[in-house]
Amino acid sequence: MRTLKLFILLVILGGVFSCSKDELTNNEVETKKNNEQLRNSNGNKRIPKSKNAPQYSNNKLIIQYKDGVHDSLKVKFRNYHQISNRQFEDYDILGTYKVCDLCPDASIELWTFTGGDIDIEHKSGSIQSGGGDSEGIVKDVDYEFTVIIEKDENKKLGLNTHLDYLSKRVTPDNPGVTIAVLDSGVNPYFFDTPFLYNADLDAVENEKSGWDFVNSDADAFDDNPNLHGTIVTSIVTKTLESLNIPHQIIPLKICDEEGKASYFSMVCGNNYALSRATILQMSVGWYEEITSATSYSSILPSLIKEKEDKVLFINSAGNNGLDTDTERFHFPSGYSLFTENVLSIASTNQLKNNISYFSNYGLETVHFYAVGENVPFDDLSGAIDPHLVSGTSFAAPYVAAKAAEIYYNGTLSTSEMIFSLNTSGTDTPASFDVSKLTKYSKIIN
Repeated sequence: MRTLKLFILLVILGGVFSCSKDELTNNEVETKKNNEQLRNSNGNKRIPKSKNAPQYSNNKLIIQYKDGVHDSLKVKFRNYHQISNRQFEDYDILGTYKVCDLCPDASIELWTFTGGDIDIEHKSGSIQSGGGDSEGIVKDVDYEFTVIIEKDENKKLGLNTHLDYLSKRVTPDNPGVTIAVLDSGVNPYFFDTPFLYNADLDAVENEKSGWDFVNSDADAFDDNPNLHGTIVTSIVTKTLESLNIPHQIIPLKICDEEGKASYFSMVCGNNYALSRATILQMSVGWYEEITSATSYSSILPSLIKEKEDKVLFINSAGNNGLDTDTERFHFPSGYSLFTENVLSIASTNQLKNNISYFSNYGLETVHFYAVGENVPFDDLSGAIDPHLVSGTSFAAPYVAAKAAEIYYNGTLSTSEMIFSLNTSGTDTPASFDVSKLTKYSKIIN
């Protein structure tokens, strides 16, 4: 397991990354409950090995240049490590690089090495430790990985579409609040009104509304059979429509049709969103083991922290029923240990009288609750009953919508938005499990 380095208070190793394990099958629930009874040697819960454990690349690394590094220095640095933007035509070219699509500063690159056996840890060490003006890069190099999200038995198949149809849902302008949804994209069939961000107003390349970081194009259509991104988007926009809050959604596709996501697509999606949106909604997550106290850094939390006062980052808390303060960290929701503009959202049942059995919690790493159990999704197919989904993935967008309402009503800084969320939230009732509280222990309605 490669080390994911985080500039927070703790070293953390190995884990799970996905567009969220949100719709839980009966077998998964029973397995989870059984495994929670097991204990390891130091008393922590033994978490079952996930079906969607991350697959670390043996030939890819992500680097970030420091602010103000000139292109000539980048070229020198790449040449030293035999990296080119060409195909492998020359024997002395060991790899190629790719920059994030539509990055505002082109400071982040994915390096892909080729050839025989590649010692990726040795490559990482040599990049960081010297040669080719390594002082021009941020000190730590991130390992690239991918994962396939777990599938739900109650699949909902999306409809085929194309960019023209997606564009019919784009707003003529961008009034009100801008919310970026980083997920599997959006299927416009399930919406009646124009609600998508109009990127044509200041478009780069063929940008229309959001971006597909999987296929590097402007069509952020949700082709995931579970419609994960579409459901999350629907909760945000239909809640705001019911409140008459002017807004627009930036759909950012970081998961492919099979639910496969990469860390690089997540980094690039955030880099895109942080310069365009006020609220970022991301129902994705992975787990890290808690070990000793040493400081490290990584690219993603650093990007989020740069917008600490201006952009609110809202993430699902995860669905393993864990105390993410003491048992396993959950990220990126756990970046709240590193930067103040991150909120982690746990799930309650429909009655709001207790935490959902699957929801993570924690007095430091989880903040609020919202309903995330048996959430209805109107599929517009004429079905009598709506499709019901469960998971912290579907609790988080309710908080994103509430934060957007607060912002629209004049609360502009992230700290003030968090304060308003806390003061407007409902206290947990007496029936609530007091062993599974959060930092504020308020239910956001």
